[in-house]
Amino acid sequence: MPSTFKDIGMGLAAGMGIGTLLFAGVFLISEFAQIPDVQSVAAQEAIIPPQLEAQANPAQTLFSTPTIFSVPEFFPTPTPTLIPLEKQSTTLPPTATIITEPLILTGPLNGEEQAYLHLTSLYFVAPDYFASKAIGEEINGVGYGHPSNICGPLSIAILQRGNILSKNIIPYDFWLLNPDNYEDRLILKATFPQERFESFRTKIALDRFDWVSFPLLAGDFLYLYSGSRGNFEHMLTVTRVDDLGRAYTVTNHKTEELGFVITEELLYDPKNPGEGLFYQWTAREKATLGATGFEGFQLFRLREK
Repeated sequence: MPSTFKDIGMGLAAGMGIGTLLFAGVFLISEFAQIPDVQSVAAQEAIIPPQLEAQANPAQTLFSTPTIFSVPEFFPTPTPTLIPLEKQSTTLPPTATIITEPLILTGPLNGEEQAYLHLTSLYFVAPDYFASKAIGEEINGVGYGHPSNICGPLSIAILQRGNILSKNIIPYDFWLLNPDNYEDRLILKATFPQERFESFRTKIALDRFDWVSFPLLAGDFLYLYSGSRGNFEHMLTVTRVDDLGRAYTVTNHKTEELGFVITEELLYDPKNPGEGLFYQWTAREKATLGATGFEGFQLFRLREK
């Protein structure tokens, strides 16, 4: 037994010695070689403010690029709707050859008055549907300016702008005017009083009337009767007569290409029968564009001064 206790004691002493040596070795290593603290490094990265992360990572600047490109670079100011408007505006067609043609100096208007009537009538020229509708509504009010039936108000507006009729007259009163109606005859009588205007009525068709013996004059106002062969009645103002006796008007009419427009048109040429609107409107083959004047016309003309 004593020998057994002796062996145990020696084993304990040896174990304590080995443990002492191991402890001393760990202490010496920690002094000369620092072991990195992994947890502390991870925590430091986690608390970096977001703005510092963005600065440290250039890729984050991609999210701000939409503000770099100015809108006009890719989306220019919308203007497509202006282009049609420019095309549809009421621009006057070239009239140099018209203006330079001498006017016939007969009738109640002198040369200066005829020239002024002609010039002011060109204001109403509208060579397409949209421009014609705009002119019609300028004269007659919104919703009442369709170029298919603006002839009456247009004719009165031309006479007003040419200083032949008073500005107090309402062009709208001539919208769809019909002399067969008593009220409309009163309007005609008030607008063209006998002391200032003379009146003439014929039932001879436009294409059969003798325009040499009885020529139209600048400033004349006409109401055209359709007759049984026609499909519409019409009003117009004679805006000029040239030195060859050719009469012109600025009026609304239907065309094959553009529909209803307002343009300056030849009414007749006394030396070339068959030319002008008066012959177009009485031609059977042109009836789809409008037929009138088969029952003649009524004319109101300013009296000589």
